[in-house]
Amino acid sequence: MKNLINQYDAFIIDLWGVVHDGVNAYPGVVETINHLLSLNKTVVFLSNSARPTPVVIQKLIALGIHVLPEQVLTSGDVVREQFILSNDPIFRHLGKCFYHLDSAKNKDLLAGLKTEETQNLEEAKFVLLSAFMDASENLRQYDNYLNQALKLQLPIICVNPDKIAVEGDSIRYCSGTLAEQYEQMGGTVYYYGKPYANVFDVVFSRVKAKGVLDKKRMLMIGDTLETDILGANRAGIDSALVQTGNVGRLLVSGKSMEQIIQVDGIVPNWIIPSLAIEEMINS
Repeated sequence: MKNLINQYDAFIIDLWGVVHDGVNAYPGVVETINHLLSLNKTVVFLSNSARPTPVVIQKLIALGIHVLPEQVLTSGDVVREQFILSNDPIFRHLGKCFYHLDSAKNKDLLAGLKTEETQNLEEAKFVLLSAFMDASENLRQYDNYLNQALKLQLPIICVNPDKIAVEGDSIRYCSGTLAEQYEQMGGTVYYYGKPYANVFDVVFSRVKAKGVLDKKRMLMIGDTLETDILGANRAGIDSALVQTGNVGRLLVSGKSMEQIIQVDGIVPNWIIPSLAIEEMINS
């Protein structure tokens, strides 16, 4: 039996489905995080959210977790940086003019930036996809946009590779759902966020700046195999899968942990019921 708090010096923690369900914090999680911070553990929250860090910090403060900006990184942050710098191989060759397929909740993704957004797909060089949809919404409402983008051979920048996220007792469809559909149609999609190196490289630079250099002392904690755990596997760090969030939703549906892992074929180092302290020290 291992004590994960003692075993690791840096904790890279997903937010949605691990810390909170989109509405409320999971039991005992706030206490765990504040305990880690009190021990001077390095904590970075890594989220596949289109929302920038200041918005995420507001949510954390409301839950009782006080962190600094360098302790939060979202996929939205990484995309925002590319709108400023255009220094990665993808953005460098995209062109500036884009069409934003978004949702009302993500209007702050580009807040304060000078961009060349168009309302006409025919003028765009690419599509920025940050839509975040209620389960009650009809996903077919986006078909015309995707069909036209495909006809124009426009690449999509997906700001959130997640497909589904829990929100209270319901679910939401994330940008990854539409991005996958576009790929199946034959379109080109570039993803920013977990499980890709474009976010893990930034996190590692922050973790190492705090003095944690050994990847064996870093732990990724998430609720989604194909983003959180796969990202950790690719990055060469350990991972813990919590049975809340997306995994909790699948367990409630009647699937076993063995079945859940077999579907994706992605294996975490640890499986824990939640991020509560007692689960972290009795793994």
